[in-house]
Amino acid sequence: MFKLIRFSYSLIKWVITITVIAVLVFVGYNAHGVWSSSKLDQRDKTDAIIVLGAAQFDGQPSPVFSNRLDHAVTLFNEEVSPIVITVGGKQSGDRFTEAEAGSNYLNKNIEKSNIKAITDGKDTLESFQLIRNEFPDLKTVTLISDPAHLWRSKLMAENLGFEAKISGTQDGPGSLLSNSYFVREVASTLRYEFKSHFSSQWSLLRSIVL
Repeated sequence: MFKLIRFSYSLIKWVITITVIAVLVFVGYNAHGVWSSSKLDQRDKTDAIIVLGAAQFDGQPSPVFSNRLDHAVTLFNEEVSPIVITVGGKQSGDRFTEAEAGSNYLNKNIEKSNIKAITDGKDTLESFQLIRNEFPDLKTVTLISDPAHLWRSKLMAENLGFEAKISGTQDGPGSLLSNSYFVREVASTLRYEFKSHFSSQWSLLRSIVL
C-alpha cells in the first residue's frame, strides 16, 4: 500500500516537473521568436507585400500605420514585390477601413494597379484568411508591421500555407521594442499558439472530466 502511494506521489511529481519544463520551453521559444524576429529585415523577392493595418482617423493613417506604409513603399521601390496588399477593417462609426486608408496613402507613390485592399478583416488572422481566399495561388509574402508584431504574424501566415518573410519598420512610431510591447506580444503569441494547437484537445479533456 505504502509502495503504491510512494509510486503515485513520484509519478505526480514527475508529471508536474515535465509539465513545468514544457511550459517554460514553450514560453522561452516564443519569447525568443518575438525578440529575434524584431531584428530581421528580409528583402527577398516575394509574390506580395502585406502591410498589416493599424489605426486610421477618417481616412488618414495614424503615425504608426503611415510608418508601416512608408516602409512598404521603400520595399516596393526596391522591387521586393510587384504587389502591395493592405488589410484591416473599421471600427463602428468609421467612414474608412484601415485597408482603404492604407491603399489611398500608398497611391501617392504607387500605381493603383499595384495595390490591393482587403477591407473586411477584423484582426491579423482573419485578414490572412481573407487574403488566402482572395489569392489562392499566392505563395510567398513579405509581412510589414512593427518589429514586435512580426513573430506572431509570421506564425499565422505560415499556418495558412504562406512562405512568409518579415521586415519591420526601422525607426519612427511603433518601431521601438519596449518592454511592455514585448511582454504583450509574447502573451498574445502564447494565446494564439494555444488556441490554434491545443484548444481542441482542451475542449475534449473538459468534456471528459466534466
